[in-house]
Amino acid sequence: MVSNQPPLAKGETIELSIENLNHEGEGVGRFRGFTVFVPGAVPTCSPHLVLAFIN
Repeated sequence: MVSNQPPLAKGETIELSIENLNHEGEGVGRFRGFTVFVPGAVPTCSPHLVLAFIN
């Protein structure tokens, strides 16, 4: 059975590889099977992020 609960929590810090941009110009990466959107990030960057919210 696959869980729909994200493998992260608000306030957690993760490192993420930005793979692409979405139609709004946000960086898009994947973390443990979940898609993460990062405003201001560009492909090939690997930011350390503190999660502000999970939707």
